[in-house]
Amino acid sequence: MDFFFRDLVDLDKIKPLTDNFCEALGLASSIGELDGTRLLSSGDKKLCTRFHRAYPESRKACQLSRTTLIESMAKGQAHVLYRCKNGLNDAVTPIKVRDQHVANFYIGQFLYGPPDIPYFRNQAQKYDFDETAYLKALEEIPVIKEKRIIRLLEFVSSFAGMLGELGLRNLEQTEESAREIKLLSGLLPICSSCKKIRDDKGYWNQIETYIQEHSQAQFSHGICPECAGRIYGDEAWYNQIKNLKDK
Repeated sequence: MDFFFRDLVDLDKIKPLTDNFCEALGLASSIGELDGTRLLSSGDKKLCTRFHRAYPESRKACQLSRTTLIESMAKGQAHVLYRCKNGLNDAVTPIKVRDQHVANFYIGQFLYGPPDIPYFRNQAQKYDFDETAYLKALEEIPVIKEKRIIRLLEFVSSFAGMLGELGLRNLEQTEESAREIKLLSGLLPICSSCKKIRDDKGYWNQIETYIQEHSQAQFSHGICPECAGRIYGDEAWYNQIKNLKDK
C-alpha cells in the first residue's frame, strides 16, 4: 500500500516539537517527502534563506546537495552525514511506516569546527554576496562535534520512528473505519416479520448480533412502553397505543 506521510500525521502538531528541538540546539531541521517536497521546517538559518537559497547559482548547489541526501536515503542507509556544496554540514535519517520509507528527517546546518573564513569569503565573491552580511550570518551556524551529531542522529532516528508509529496508528484507524463502513453499507436482507438479518453465508442473525459483529456498537436491553403493555397484560393501554398508530 502506498501512502504519503503528510496524509498520516498532523504536521501542525509536530512543528512546535521541531521548533523547540531546533531552538534548544541551534540547529535547523525539516521533514520532506521522498521526492524532496518540504513538508515543514524549523530554525532555518539566514546563511541559507538569505544567501544560498536566494541566489540562482548557489541555489543549484543546495538542490544538488539535497538530491544527494535523498539518493543516499533511497539506498536504505540508517542515516547520512554530508558536507553540502556551500560548505556546511547536513544530516538525514529516514521516517518509516510499516517498513515503508515514506519521508526524511533532516538536521543542519552545522560545522564540525570553527568556520574557514577564507573559504566563505571566496563563496561571497563567487556568488556576488554582500560579504559583510554573509559573514555576519555565518556566525549563527553552530559548531558541533561529529560524535555529538551521531548521538543527535540517534535521537532523531527515534523521534522519526515515533512519527512513523503515529502515522501507522492513524492509518490503521482509517483502515478500520473504512472496513466498518464497507461492512455496514449497501442493502441488508432483513426479515419483515422477526427483523433478523441474513449474512453473506445465508444465516439469519438477530439484528443486534449482526451489528455487534460488524461494528464497535454494543447493546443494552430494555422494553418499550408498547411492548410492556402487550406482554404484561395492560391490554386497554396497549390497544390505545395501537389505535393511535393506526390512525
